[in-house]
Amino acid sequence: MTQSVQAIERTERAAAPTPKRRARRRGARIAWLVLAFWLIFIAATGGAYYGGKQLLAGDRILPGVQVMGLDLSGKTTAQATRMLQTAWDERRITLDAAGQSWTLPAPQLGVTLDTEATAQQAHRQGRNTADANVTAGAAMQTAAYLLQDYPQVRNTLAQLDPRLAGVRPITLAPVIHFDRRQAADTLRMLGQQLEVAPQDAAITVVDGEIQTTPSVTGQAMDLTGGIAALEARIGELTNAPKLALSLPMAILTPDVVNVDALAQEVAPLLQNEITVRLWDPIKDERLAWTTSPADLGHWIAFARADDGQITWKINEDAVGAYVTAQQETLGAERYVDRQAAIPALLAAFENHTSDIELRVHYFDRTHIVQSGETLSSIAEDYGLPYPWLMKANPELGDQLSVGQEIIVPSQDALLPLPPIENKRIQISIAKQKMQAYEDGKVKWDWVVSTGLPDSPTSPGVFQVQSHEGTAYANQWDLNMPFFMGIYKPSPDGEVMNGFHGFPSRDKKQLLWTKNLGRPVTYGCVLLSTENAETLYNWADEGVIVEITKD
Repeated sequence: MTQSVQAIERTERAAAPTPKRRARRRGARIAWLVLAFWLIFIAATGGAYYGGKQLLAGDRILPGVQVMGLDLSGKTTAQATRMLQTAWDERRITLDAAGQSWTLPAPQLGVTLDTEATAQQAHRQGRNTADANVTAGAAMQTAAYLLQDYPQVRNTLAQLDPRLAGVRPITLAPVIHFDRRQAADTLRMLGQQLEVAPQDAAITVVDGEIQTTPSVTGQAMDLTGGIAALEARIGELTNAPKLALSLPMAILTPDVVNVDALAQEVAPLLQNEITVRLWDPIKDERLAWTTSPADLGHWIAFARADDGQITWKINEDAVGAYVTAQQETLGAERYVDRQAAIPALLAAFENHTSDIELRVHYFDRTHIVQSGETLSSIAEDYGLPYPWLMKANPELGDQLSVGQEIIVPSQDALLPLPPIENKRIQISIAKQKMQAYEDGKVKWDWVVSTGLPDSPTSPGVFQVQSHEGTAYANQWDLNMPFFMGIYKPSPDGEVMNGFHGFPSRDKKQLLWTKNLGRPVTYGCVLLSTENAETLYNWADEGVIVEITKD
């Protein structure tokens, strides 16, 4: 039993390793581990070297390069271009102005990304540079990138160069272009939605009353400021997909802010009622036109002066239209001379004059010859000597035909002087009487003598045209005291018919002293010499003389 135990113990001691043997075994294991490590190291380093060499020489972007938050490591330029374009297509710019908002793609506002240039820029990072530090850094980036599958090797090598510990990002700015014209076109289009034109204060006259409209301030997009603000913040799109931008607005001030002073200036003009007093010297008729505020309101025209302010002036066309409308009240045969009426009304309006006086005139007339009429009878009916009718119709022959159309001159032709309104002389051929009126009242009522039947006094409306103390009629060898000519029997002649006292021959023999009250003259109107002198001194040139047949 003892022998067997001892044998067993010897066997166990022989099998148990000795300390030296244990040391040799541990050293062998370490050697194998070191050998394995270096084999892996050599393989990894070789692989990294080969991979880095291939990466540097190829189309792929070096590790760590980022653009707009996109990691472009290992991407080809084509892949990077597509990635950049996709990201840029999502960029939006939100514009706010005057309470409105628009969200637009960046290119619509002229902001574009040059994806190819940006990808090429990313590809050039770490390549072909004269900066040795940049090149070395790119090489270390590449090594760290290639050793990322060999963490133990990378960690070991990082103890030799910390840059191998991992890939550090390199952020590049993208190549962005800004087209100011495109931005301006888009902003201008949007600005049209916001634009409010300023409104000047306005003034008008409606139915004779002044109406004013206050000014209104306008607004418009500040195009220059908006483009500058957009350009200043374009860079924010490289870090964020959205950009919010408030656009500046410009306040548009109206040119005319207030018209109160103008209204105060014009208001009194509308209150100045103008009365146009008309006198018809032929009929001795008095008429009146009275303007209303509505009439006067049409006469005022507002216009913008050179300094941009509103001024007023008189609209002469409107005054002319007023005269034309009022003339309709006179009928077809009478009128008011516009050349006299319009300036008179303008002056009255400007000077706040309330009354003006105008004369009524007559047009030429047309007569259709009736059966049994002669030039003398027609002339007598119209109140003018028949030679005047002949002069107006030089183509007439000796015979008139029924239905023939002839021109009858205006009665104004026999009133060459400005008529005097407050004096008038009326003569009745049938009664052989004369009455003189002053201010509408009879001043004298005298017996007179008119022309003989074969040398009649023409009926009509005439006027005193001349004064001669003694006139001589050589045709009849007569000296006529206190002669006042009133009309020419013939328009081209020199002889005038008129008033005079008892005539004489050789200034000795007085004629017709006992013939007053019956036709006796050769066309003139005979008065006693005493009455002729009185009339001579009273009747100014221009006094109307109306001679009637009855």
